[in-house]
Amino acid sequence: MEFEKWDPLVGLTDELFQTTTEANHVQIRIQQRNARKSITTIQNINTDKPMKSIARKLSQTLHCSASIKNDKNFGEVIQIQGDVRNEVADFLVKEGICSNKKYIHIHGY
Repeated sequence: MEFEKWDPLVGLTDELFQTTTEANHVQIRIQQRNARKSITTIQNINTDKPMKSIARKLSQTLHCSASIKNDKNFGEVIQIQGDVRNEVADFLVKEGICSNKKYIHIHGY
């Protein structure tokens, strides 16, 4: 008995396979500096808005210091004082920088 070879993916368009990968997602992480101090970092922000204006608006909204650092591996990274991961995720969705919270990965404890 011979089986017919059949490929279920033949003839499908590439639009069906265009899903966001982890590389496209905004990554929000926390780094512990010492016992009580921490830094929140944001990377992979793909937008037409300048990073400087995003950092300034974040600083004003969250009432904390924000700066932009250039990393050789991750490109431009926004650093914010304190643990404000959830607030940053809400801000990115509210400002339209990310269309949905499912494209934001929050790392840390």
